[in-house]
Amino acid sequence: MNTSGNNGNKGKKAVLIAAGIEVFVLCMLASLLIFSRVGGASTEKAAAATETEEIKLAKETEGTTETSAEKTEIISSTSKKNKAETKTPETEAAKKTENTVAANVSSANSTKTSTEKAKADQEAAAKAAEEELKKQQEEAAKAAEEELRKAAEEAQRAAEEEAKAAAEELKRQQEEAIKAAEEELKRQQEEAQKAAEEAAKAAEEALMAEAKRTYYNPNNINIMANMVSVFPYYVYFESDGTMVAECYVVNGYSTTGYNIDVQDITIRDINDTLVAEAGFGYLTDSSGNSVYINSGSYITWTFKFKPQYVKTTSPDFSGISCAYSIGNNY
Repeated sequence: MNTSGNNGNKGKKAVLIAAGIEVFVLCMLASLLIFSRVGGASTEKAAAATETEEIKLAKETEGTTETSAEKTEIISSTSKKNKAETKTPETEAAKKTENTVAANVSSANSTKTSTEKAKADQEAAAKAAEEELKKQQEEAAKAAEEELRKAAEEAQRAAEEEAKAAAEELKRQQEEAIKAAEEELKRQQEEAQKAAEEAAKAAEEALMAEAKRTYYNPNNINIMANMVSVFPYYVYFESDGTMVAECYVVNGYSTTGYNIDVQDITIRDINDTLVAEAGFGYLTDSSGNSVYINSGSYITWTFKFKPQYVKTTSPDFSGISCAYSIGNNY
């Protein structure tokens, strides 16, 4: 932009200088023309005087009788010589003036040509500067457009990467949420199952607790002579289906009883429904030694009927009956 302004100012200055030179040349031409006209007038006056002199000489010789051609020629030659001598300085001055005018005109034309050339050069330079500026502007616009395109592509690529990262993050969060929900659901299900099992166990224990009955009071046990008797006082079921009978084992012999072989125990409910039946073998302690029962005395013993020996798990234990077969060796 600044280069174009400077070129424009220089062009204006060159035009003003050329105009000044042209005015100067015109003034010079006008002066030379005036000088030429003055010189021409002087030449005409000299010629007129020469012609008057010739007429005078002719009149002087008119009255004479000499009509020879030689005299006439002399007079004519003399007249021409005088005329030539009279015209020569003025003619040379006029010619010189004309040459000067022509030189000035040539100089003016040369100056005009130089001015026109300078003007043309200035116009060409201004045009070249304008074209260069236009080229630079186009290149700048093209570069800006390319930069804008690159920036747009980078922005689009960054946006796509951000969107991809956001989608992946959302997917990860969803997967984590699903996993957490599944784990929470599994935990709740396990807790619910555990709670249900505990509730069922509690209900079963409650049922078993309800099923426990005191059927015989140790203070009122009828000791049967010469035999070993079994009297249940608590009967209930465990969670795995095992039926438990807590019993008194009574020695009705007059001697201490040992090697007591419980060959069979049968439990029935109040409706005489068979609940369980199994044999338990010899009564031994934790060391495998035989259990002793004093004469006329009893011990408590827990008999567990495994599920395969249980016939029903829903008896009416409002009343029971017990049959047994005891063998002994003493």
